[in-house]
Amino acid sequence: MRARIGPVVTEDDLPDILSGHDTIITVGDMVTATCLRLGFRPHLVVIDGRTRRGEHPEVVLDSYEILWVTNPPATITPDLWDLVIAGIEQGDVAIFVVGEEDLASLPAILYAPLGAVVLYGVPDEGVATVVVGPEEKRRVEGVLRHFEPL
Repeated sequence: MRARIGPVVTEDDLPDILSGHDTIITVGDMVTATCLRLGFRPHLVVIDGRTRRGEHPEVVLDSYEILWVTNPPATITPDLWDLVIAGIEQGDVAIFVVGEEDLASLPAILYAPLGAVVLYGVPDEGVATVVVGPEEKRRVEGVLRHFEPL
């Protein structure tokens, strides 16, 4: 996502950022694997089974309901959009995207409860961290105005 929402931090910063937040949403395989390894259980996980570095981090999602969706690169399909909303409402959901999951952070931020933390990977830089508030939701709405509807 070119227009970043939230600061980019390192893995070492995550425990302090995530402590005390009830709702954590992760978008991306490396971010999800890191969050789980650090002992934080995301409310919603969105992954595609790939990383840009070609690594395949182990992501164990035994106690999550796994939902599958197809989503082409640079797109947010209505199906992915709807599953993100449903996953936020239900919790303990992992959405496995066949295609590309990167833009799922947008509906995640838009529909997450205030105070939730949305994490998404920024290749070769770190983890973007968004503590969801009204301003972050407005920024997502601004980004979405530039999208072509499907």
